[in-house]
Amino acid sequence: MRCGVCARKGRDRLLVGAIAATFLAALLAQPRVKRLLSSDRLTVDGTLIVDTCLTSGDGHAERIAALAMIEPGADRPRAISVAANKAYDAEDFVNELRSMNVRAHVAQSTSGRRSSIDRRTIRHAGYGMSQKVRMRI
Repeated sequence: MRCGVCARKGRDRLLVGAIAATFLAALLAQPRVKRLLSSDRLTVDGTLIVDTCLTSGDGHAERIAALAMIEPGADRPRAISVAANKAYDAEDFVNELRSMNVRAHVAQSTSGRRSSIDRRTIRHAGYGMSQKVRMRI
């Protein structure tokens, strides 16, 4: 059984999430914002507000949330591109994107570990464009 303080904190987190989702929906309905959105190119980051998801901070939650947000459109006929920073350069994340017909335009991690993004991916002009657009956000 949870203590009253823990239950209140959990409820408060849900309310904040609901408020954020309502705010986001209102923001995305604005004509000036709508023209900036694309269904062909997505960018994921733990701090962006285009879709919301409340997760725990365990080092994997952002990638899992990103997959959950991308997955509903996984049966599309054309591939889409998803740009992300090097925190998303994880083999399981990249492989899952590829299985959903998504081009993984994830920044390569060069900090002493092998990147899941190969030269075949980074040589394409679309990869460079995704990384440039990602940096604007």
